[in-house]
Amino acid sequence: MKKNRLIYVIVTILLVCFIFTACGSKTNTTNNNGLTTENKNSSENIVDKPVDTSNKNYINSKESFVEKISDLVDLSQYEDLDQSEVGNSVLYFYNMNSEKETTINFDYSIQLGDGSEFVMPITLNELEVKGWKLHYSSDPNFELKSGYSTTDLIENKDGKQLYVDLFNPNEETIALKDATVVAIESEQFSTSYHEEKMDQAIEFKVCDSITNTSTLEDIISVLGNPNEIVCTIVNNDNGYDHCKIEISYNGSSAYSNIEFNLSGDGNYILNMSYDYDIKAFYN
Repeated sequence: MKKNRLIYVIVTILLVCFIFTACGSKTNTTNNNGLTTENKNSSENIVDKPVDTSNKNYINSKESFVEKISDLVDLSQYEDLDQSEVGNSVLYFYNMNSEKETTINFDYSIQLGDGSEFVMPITLNELEVKGWKLHYSSDPNFELKSGYSTTDLIENKDGKQLYVDLFNPNEETIALKDATVVAIESEQFSTSYHEEKMDQAIEFKVCDSITNTSTLEDIISVLGNPNEIVCTIVNNDNGYDHCKIEISYNGSSAYSNIEFNLSGDGNYILNMSYDYDIKAFYN
């Protein structure tokens, strides 16, 4: 789980100032691309359409990646395209120029397809009341030292699952069952078979209007220019195999971010991770 940041746009009309943030407002929001989007009311159903996986040629090469991204973001805010090779994969990077970097004032709220909703940080005990508990394979009495964190799995009664980072903000050692959730990751599609939605995947809504059905265009229209954009082209012995797109947004500290991994072969979310700013425990 990873990294991301803060957006404020101030509009003065007849000496009245309205401040909007890209994540957490229930009214119209202006993001760092100058686009205005109307956030959905939190009481709306978080899933109103099936995931569309049919856009097979969305991004499948360096050229299509550059063309698509240049249509969606302001590339003048980024360093020149960089690339590296790892095994049978080629990675292409756009990193935002340091002087152009923006951050987002995240509200850390999550709505889930089983009707539960919560705001990080939240203790496991509080999540259990909402229907989520440690996976049966976990040891609830595992000792977690002060200031330490670990990654584990939680699930609801229907077998839907989320990965969570569990943190001990206390001065003394605690049992894992008493830890605090400071990050979540929702896996939607298999990393091996991208068109197969995982049985344990749970629908989600974050940042008021981004859901598991959102596309790359949807995400950028809400949150603006990502701090980092990565395209991974994976090849096999016969040539092209598949493509993944990763975009990440920075919060108000290095510990705070939201990241989306999407299929380049269909423009749909493979997984989403959302990290709370754990430095806030010590302020």
